[in-house]
Amino acid sequence: MTKLYFLGGEDVVKRDSEEIDTIAIADAGGTPPVLIFPWTVESVDKAEKYRKIMADYFKDLGAE
Repeated sequence: MTKLYFLGGEDVVKRDSEEIDTIAIADAGGTPPVLIFPWTVESVDKAEKYRKIMADYFKDLGAE
């Protein structure tokens, strides 16, 4: 069964929602894929910086 989680409003740099994200990833089972909808940033460089931060964050929590 597919599970969807709509989470937002967190600061992944501060990892202020790490507890709820860890629970959601564990509940999804295995190493679930995570899809992140990007937001508007001022430059491509900033977008790449935050993409890496978010990817590392979710990988650290056990997601794909």
